[in-house]
Amino acid sequence: MNTTFRIAAIAVTAFLFSLTPKIVLAAPAEQLALRWSELQPVLKGRQLSLRLADGATVEGKYSSLQADALSIQVTKTSDPAKHPKGATRLARPELAQLTVMRHRGWKGRTIGLIAGGAIAAVAIGTIHAISNNEVGGWSSGSASAAAAGGAGAAGIGYLIGWLGDIAGSRPERAVQILP
Repeated sequence: MNTTFRIAAIAVTAFLFSLTPKIVLAAPAEQLALRWSELQPVLKGRQLSLRLADGATVEGKYSSLQADALSIQVTKTSDPAKHPKGATRLARPELAQLTVMRHRGWKGRTIGLIAGGAIAAVAIGTIHAISNNEVGGWSSGSASAAAAGGAGAAGIGYLIGWLGDIAGSRPERAVQILP
């Protein structure tokens, strides 16, 4: 059993290291140059980071685009006095820089957690079958080993899914607004 565990640990470690370059060497923000009228398809349903002409930075979810302004639901602000959290309408001349934030998914984490849990269930069942004592119960150390192995497998599954979500996410897009 120790040999099997070591082989599995080495395989998981090798897989995690294979993902690391994709995360560490991620490309910088994609540069887009669009007219005001072309912004809506790029912004719809996305998180935005806006640097304003007065030097403040606000982040929030896109709401709508009008001919002369951009509406967002501000969730983070560097100047709460001038730009409070909540629904805000920013005039077109106020925008110095617009960045569409990276979209991170959740499916990989969910699938990884379920797969890790399934592996844990099989491992716990195997440990239980192997470690029955004379009276049919768990041997003295096998219950804690099974619990630790189960938690470890579920945690590793979640971590692998999280890394997959990051590696497969859409990059940030820095948008230059053309006149």
